[in-house]
Amino acid sequence: STGNGENSIDVTISSNGIHNNGRLKQNPLAGDGIVVVGGGFANTGDNVIQALISDNIIQGSDDEGLRVVGVGTGSSSSNNIIDATITGNRIQNNGVGVGGSGNGITVTGGPTVTVPATTSGNIITFLVDENVSTNNRDNGIGVQGSNGSNHVVSGTISNNTFNSNDLSGILLRGQGSSTTVRDIDIQFNTVTNNGQGGLVLFGGDSANTVNATISNVLVDGNTFVGNNLEGVSAIRGTGAGNVISFASITNNF
Repeated sequence: STGNGENSIDVTISSNGIHNNGRLKQNPLAGDGIVVVGGGFANTGDNVIQALISDNIIQGSDDEGLRVVGVGTGSSSSNNIIDATITGNRIQNNGVGVGGSGNGITVTGGPTVTVPATTSGNIITFLVDENVSTNNRDNGIGVQGSNGSNHVVSGTISNNTFNSNDLSGILLRGQGSSTTVRDIDIQFNTVTNNGQGGLVLFGGDSANTVNATISNVLVDGNTFVGNNLEGVSAIRGTGAGNVISFASITNNF
């Protein structure tokens, strides 16, 4: 979303084949398959975006396969609201570019932590359901507050397959200043043979992280098998109300 802010956008991206996306010369950070962004560089914010992303095949992107983010890289746009439904997509072999990141699916309140930003107060809600995210360079899915402050990221990750990604199957990270990743339901997913953990809850890991928390996460009815580190791990900065139940956690390294 660009312009002077206070825009309302309803978008559907469905049944596309998106292959081998490279970076643009004018923007070397852009190499994702599908991107939904709440506010651009000069946007004053307060945008509302409703997005349906369904039944696409996304593969071979230099960076992320599919990304939903409150603001663009380095932007100060704030108070954007995104409600994203991501369903039925096949996302594979992304992050092939030199120096690129490569989650299959990324959902963040703020932009990348490598570029300073003053954005604040973005609210992201999501449903990620019945997708296959496999053989991506980083995580099968990464959900985080990210750069800036006071973002809130909430939603549901259900009935997905996260298989053979180089890092973790599912990563939840607080990150940012006073940012909360909360009220997340992670249910009935199959998370197998990833290069690191099956599910990682990570409050934060950098100087940008102050009072970031992960709280009220329900992990229910999932299968974590054959991952190369822990099946499920909770690392510093996790908050209250996280529950793991009815999980099959076997043969993780």
